[in-house]
Amino acid sequence: MSTQKLLESEILITGATGFVGSHLAARFPQARKFDRRRHDFAKLETLEELVRDAKVIFHLAGKSAGSSYEISNRELVTTNLEATRQLIRAIARYSRHKPRVILLSSIHVYEKGPRLSEETPIAPNSVYGAMKFSQEAILELAAEQGILESVVFRATHLYGPGARPFYNSAVATLCCKALQGEPIDLYAHGKAPLDLLYVGDVVEYLARAATAELDHPIQVINLASGTTVTIGEVVSGMEELLGRELPKKILEGNAGSLAISTDRLRQKLGKIELTSLKVGLARTLEGFADAFAESFATTARKLASRRPEEKQQAA
Repeated sequence: MSTQKLLESEILITGATGFVGSHLAARFPQARKFDRRRHDFAKLETLEELVRDAKVIFHLAGKSAGSSYEISNRELVTTNLEATRQLIRAIARYSRHKPRVILLSSIHVYEKGPRLSEETPIAPNSVYGAMKFSQEAILELAAEQGILESVVFRATHLYGPGARPFYNSAVATLCCKALQGEPIDLYAHGKAPLDLLYVGDVVEYLARAATAELDHPIQVINLASGTTVTIGEVVSGMEELLGRELPKKILEGNAGSLAISTDRLRQKLGKIELTSLKVGLARTLEGFADAFAESFATTARKLASRRPEEKQQAA
């Protein structure tokens, strides 16, 4: 299916009120959006109006999981796997097209290792990772059956305004603690590595995937920056922006190593100018300062005056 003349009204976003989904919805304001007040994955008929004319479906609905947040297996199955299964059933029953379904999966589907590429063996070490791979698998099966096209993004750690602290974003948690004056845990003496991708860059890649010419109806692509920073470097960046030293708690541990290949990402979707960590952190801190309202109004003004606008060119 050609998507070169895609209209916003032919786009459907599930999870449009979530972290990434809200930013994507701002990019495509006229897109169709899953609304819990009107739509229910458990009631197939409520999805008919959504999928009937959709040519591209960004499937972002579902629960996430991280070191600071635990979710029940039942909830993961219901909100992630079962919702995806029902979406596929609705497409098969009601869609007038063979839509391109773009799923935001996770690098947690991979076997742990120092370098992750799309050829890294699948070996999730959590129920969340297993659920994500299960979502991928049923989309792949649907693509093989000719029901849809499948583009799966295995995402690294995403951050930016709107991310939820103590849920699935380490950077959001660090920002929240910094603004509230709580000690920040520096695991492995702050040397633990992260591959961070700013939400604005995520949206750009998602938008490109909607209209890109793909050579196969099933595509799996790592969504990452391809570079790593340490937690200590993130904290130092926040200290520079806030103009003060932050309280810290040094924790023992093995930092390990991390490298995520983005060769396929750039091959399929091209290079973009990635948002620098300094700019991304400034915008994220501003977002939290605004969210904390009047008690952090002064901090918000200081951050706005200091916010850098330079970007780093993608390597």
